[in-house]
Amino acid sequence: MRYLILFILTTPALAQSNTAALKEALLLHAPFDDSANANFARGDKKLYSTKSTKLANPVSGLQGDVKLLADGGRTGGCLHYTKKGKWFPFFKGEGNFPMPTDGKPFAGTVSFWMKLDPAKDLEPGFVDPIQITDKKWNDAAFFLDFTKENPRQFRLGCYSNYNFWNPQSQKYDAIPDSKRPLGAVSDLPFSSEQWTHVAFTWDQFNTRSVGHATLWINGKQTNEIDRTQRFTWEPSKVGIMLGIAYVGQIDELSIFNRPLTDGEMRMLFETPDWLGALYK
Repeated sequence: MRYLILFILTTPALAQSNTAALKEALLLHAPFDDSANANFARGDKKLYSTKSTKLANPVSGLQGDVKLLADGGRTGGCLHYTKKGKWFPFFKGEGNFPMPTDGKPFAGTVSFWMKLDPAKDLEPGFVDPIQITDKKWNDAAFFLDFTKENPRQFRLGCYSNYNFWNPQSQKYDAIPDSKRPLGAVSDLPFSSEQWTHVAFTWDQFNTRSVGHATLWINGKQTNEIDRTQRFTWEPSKVGIMLGIAYVGQIDELSIFNRPLTDGEMRMLFETPDWLGALYK
């Protein structure tokens, strides 16, 4: 009987008893089922497209070689990037993403699913499944990327304000890997036959403490970046950019204003369709 009780207490259904706290933390959920727009957002629900990481000349909806599939996603539909194109979609960050505030810890979680074979599907060059910033990739930015040549690495990047992490403005190639705010994974689990869950959490940024950022793959921690971090953003200019130079599928984007716990992350991996129940 004792073993049965332990089993019941660890089931995902019972873990959802903490839905009130998760609902309060949720900022954006885009399941990409019936629409490319988010189903839930604290800010603008609309998805936009652009050809520029500066978010210049945005237009509403999907453009170019990015399509919305009605089914075949991790749950329901998904975004399908049919080839490397000039257009990529983005959500506006204001309201939909945690914002750094002077004197207050900056923390959160980003989660989504991908289906691709990086060695076969991606064209040469760096590929960013997601990039979040108001400036550029190395200046107050988060990103997940694939390195430019096979065999590729999958990396989490957490770059403080440029003048903070690189005060001497050294050339990038002259900076050793240990000094770059990157966490890399070489044993890639991605496949064109099944979905892979990727996420990252961060905490204690913009404090005097060492900030912690963690890369998660399929519900497990794989790499960490531990260093003091300083982010300064203009909220109206922050973009949540999806699939820069990407080829493959993306589904179930969600963003929270705090790091999810181990149990919450496992639940997100094991039962991603519970997210909609938080706000319906």
